[in-house]
Amino acid sequence: MNDLKINMTYKNRFINYLFISLLAVIAISCGEEKEYGPIYGDNIAPKPVSNVEVTNLNGKAIVKYQIPNERDLAYVLAVFEPAPGIKREMKASIYSNSILLDGFYKSEEFKVDLYMVDIAELKSQPVSVNVNPDTPEYTVVGNSVAMEPDFGGPRIEWENASREEMLFFCYAADSTGKMKKVDSFVSTQEVGSYTVRGFDDTERRFAVIVQDKWHNKTDSLFSTLTPKKEIELDRDLWELYKGFKDDTDLFSDEKYFNRLRDDNYNSYWKTKYGANPSHLSYTIDLGVEATFSRIKMWHDEGAGFTGSRFKIIQLYGSNELVSEWEAWTPLHDGPYEVVKPSGLPGKNKTEEDKEALKNGFEILMKPGIGSFRYLRIKYIENFENRTASATCSELKVFGEVKSE
Repeated sequence: MNDLKINMTYKNRFINYLFISLLAVIAISCGEEKEYGPIYGDNIAPKPVSNVEVTNLNGKAIVKYQIPNERDLAYVLAVFEPAPGIKREMKASIYSNSILLDGFYKSEEFKVDLYMVDIAELKSQPVSVNVNPDTPEYTVVGNSVAMEPDFGGPRIEWENASREEMLFFCYAADSTGKMKKVDSFVSTQEVGSYTVRGFDDTERRFAVIVQDKWHNKTDSLFSTLTPKKEIELDRDLWELYKGFKDDTDLFSDEKYFNRLRDDNYNSYWKTKYGANPSHLSYTIDLGVEATFSRIKMWHDEGAGFTGSRFKIIQLYGSNELVSEWEAWTPLHDGPYEVVKPSGLPGKNKTEEDKEALKNGFEILMKPGIGSFRYLRIKYIENFENRTASATCSELKVFGEVKSE
């Protein structure tokens, strides 16, 4: 029995000792601020990259290198000035052995400092390399710009083989000769054209500046020219041509054709509800032969962007009334598609959507395709994604009537 008491005494003392020791450890731990360093924690800057090679491109340079064999590397950092006073830093993954440097404003020699950076943000000694990029793309595009007289203003043409995003600023001389900004647009087209409108047919000086996404820009590119006079074709001369059976069969009575030209934007000409053919179409005799500059079409404002309102269309011109489509000349590049600005479904409309309906949809004609007397409109898809029916509120044709 005494042995049992002795064992219990030692056991209780041991438990008390453990408890007091644990409290002491907790107290010490709470009183200390422990610092945690990097997972590898060597506090030694990495070695620099090596075996550097440069490939020069238009306004860019690819710099290749060999990454040191260390376990705590994070990225490669390139520091350079692509334009005077503009300092840029670019990073590249350690899983790549190259970095693309871009935005250089001209073709000349630029210094680039390369750093190897580890996970503790420690930098190696820099490795300096000189790059000499070729002519930047914005300059290449600017060198290709040409201006020709078009309806209501100059037609700007350019080439952009790289298809990089370019911003074009357009200027025109006012009555005092001072150049003022009149328009701007963005393009990635490989071969593009754009017409600045709103000018009469008097000689005027125009200018264009091309800018890339890094705000590098060309000098002003000037041209003095006389815009062509643009008129709206007389809609009183129009007649619906009924000789093509596949055209007018599904459209409502001819008397409603006048709704295309009554300046009432809430009335419309429509088809009878059909059987979803491949397309719906009709042909108009304009009464004169004309070179088209643009054609505008409208939805009725109340139900625009819904139901049978046209969504995808193609316009054609001809001087002969031949039913085969191959005999007709497409007036624009590819089918024209109406895009609802907000993208909201159904009848939901923002103020921007309402403004788009009010302004109508302008389809620009391809330059240099000739003059035509007959206009043929093919409806390919409506806002129900089919061709069971087609609706148009108003139609206007602009251009220049061919003199006899």
